[in-house]
Amino acid sequence: MKSKLCAVCNNSAPKYKCPTCKVEYCSAKCFKDHKSMCIPPVQNTSQIPANSMSVSKESEEDDEEEEQHRLKEVDLQKLAKSDRVQQMLAYPEMRALMETVCSNSNPVQVVHALRQRPDFEQLVQAMLEATTE
Repeated sequence: MKSKLCAVCNNSAPKYKCPTCKVEYCSAKCFKDHKSMCIPPVQNTSQIPANSMSVSKESEEDDEEEEQHRLKEVDLQKLAKSDRVQQMLAYPEMRALMETVCSNSNPVQVVHALRQRPDFEQLVQAMLEATTE
């Protein structure tokens, strides 16, 4: 069984969790590195009014539209083979940002916020280029 690694340096087993976003890290240095890019999680659903959680025709249409934009297996293979994407993901900070996206209950909102960062926007553009070739 593969043991977990620090989300920041990807070298050691994590001993701590960020109190803000719950990303796991191994040392004070990694926490300092992570702290500058940490994004707080969105509010949990218990804080959202019940009437806003009902499924409407609009949300069903949104789900269908989202499905159209979801990556297919062939797109995922293109990402895995992209040298540029792989080079960018070699940086622990970039992997930590992706972990933040994946572990958040509202990843779309996190991606929108992270796209303000030039380094993350470069990754997004590299991924788009790789999947549209």
